Amino acid sequence: MRKSILALMLSLTLLMLLPWVCASANQWGLSSELYDAVSSAGNTWDSYNSTKAQTSGTVAILGSRYHNVLMCLVDGTLRTYTKAVYQPDDQAERVTLDAAGNGFVLSYGPAESYTFTLNAEGYLLEKAQVGDLTLTGCWNEEGQDIYRYEAVQGAESVVWYSTQHLGDFNISLFPRSISEIRRMNVLQGALKDGSSLFPRSDGDVPSIGRYAQVGQGTEAVYSAPYGENAWRAADGKAAVGLNGELWLLRTFYDDFTGEAYACIRYAVSQRTQRIGYIRGTVLEPDADTAWAEDSTSWRPYDELLNVSLRAVCDTYLTDDPDVSQYPQFDVPAGTLFNCMALYGESYAYVGAEVRDGQFVDGGAIVWGFVPLRDLEPLYAQEASQSVRDRLIGTWAITAGGNMIDDPITFFADGTYQASVTQGTWTVREYNAFCNLYWNDPPYELWLTEEDTGRVTVRGLSFDSNGFSLSNSEGSGGYEPAVLLPGNNG
Repeated sequence: MRKSILALMLSLTLLMLLPWVCASANQWGLSSELYDAVSSAGNTWDSYNSTKAQTSGTVAILGSRYHNVLMCLVDGTLRTYTKAVYQPDDQAERVTLDAAGNGFVLSYGPAESYTFTLNAEGYLLEKAQVGDLTLTGCWNEEGQDIYRYEAVQGAESVVWYSTQHLGDFNISLFPRSISEIRRMNVLQGALKDGSSLFPRSDGDVPSIGRYAQVGQGTEAVYSAPYGENAWRAADGKAAVGLNGELWLLRTFYDDFTGEAYACIRYAVSQRTQRIGYIRGTVLEPDADTAWAEDSTSWRPYDELLNVSLRAVCDTYLTDDPDVSQYPQFDVPAGTLFNCMALYGESYAYVGAEVRDGQFVDGGAIVWGFVPLRDLEPLYAQEASQSVRDRLIGTWAITAGGNMIDDPITFFADGTYQASVTQGTWTVREYNAFCNLYWNDPPYELWLTEEDTGRVTVRGLSFDSNGFSLSNSEGSGGYEPAVLLPGNNG
């Protein structure tokens, strides 16, 4: 009888310890909470090993021979990030994860580290150290979000106007120097109104439409909404399986062909995705007629930018900016692109033509993603001296929405002084084909803040009372003001 009681007690003890034993003995070495979330994906991660588990148990890096992924458990939901860590081909130093306050520190040796903290939307980059470059996040007044980073490198400093949620963070394309940040500030200013073509991540949760099992067989995927006139990946065989899942990013209606094309993102493999275009009728049977008959529908073609950019170094074009970032095309320095939009914080969405793997005129149309860090704008010609002279003086807003810091004084030497900022200014001619402003102004006003390096670009028009500045949605009118004390040059 005594042996039976002891056996029963031992069995009960083992049952009580079983969850802990399973969790601590799993092949990844994860905490029970993170293990349950990872293992709930079936055999998806069976070929992966744990590189380093965070001491709090809510963050880990899993790696395979070809692929590494950062995993976070936020409010009981497992989130995975490929761009946040280096991949095996990068041959980076050994990675470590350490708990830090309400977040964690991701490090690759003593010279490279990234500190993330958890806010209401997910993990947010708070500080970064990359070689001798240090970036420190600045919180808004409510202390709920970071809206810019103060960067210091030796004796130089600049401000990077960015919010790096973990879902946007791209370790391979993260700036490495003050000069790179200045160039990205220029591009952000020049292309600011092109960031809404695709849905942006709200924290770490993208606002996109999911489709599953929409049909049988496969559907051809093209890089642009032009059917067979567009380049097609996978040696011309790129296709999506219709019995799986895909995500709708945007629908394009072609007025010339009468066809609608759906911009989708789908998984090619466990470590590769693709963004491309399929016939819209695959997802919505009446897509062609619905878009053609409804003249009030928002048509993304009308929102595309047409801004010329140039590669400042050898880089690449990818159709997978979110996961593998696999280079579909090598891009030599000096290559010109037509930029249509920004994609997140790291990529420009561009259009070009290709033949036999080379960028040419008259080839197949390709739309894809090029690292923003590797591009620069082709600056338009500066306006004539007589046009610039019309701005010299002190101005204040009198109507509409404020487009810049004011009152502002423009000096003849190309500097300006505003109420809280100062820097340099210039006026450039503007081509309405660029599609940046709602009112197609003849000029652009470029302001570069002296202390922060921030670049502000606005459409510029003159009238009998002064001038007006505009962006993609509105404008503000400015008239002469009394010269501010100390602003007389």
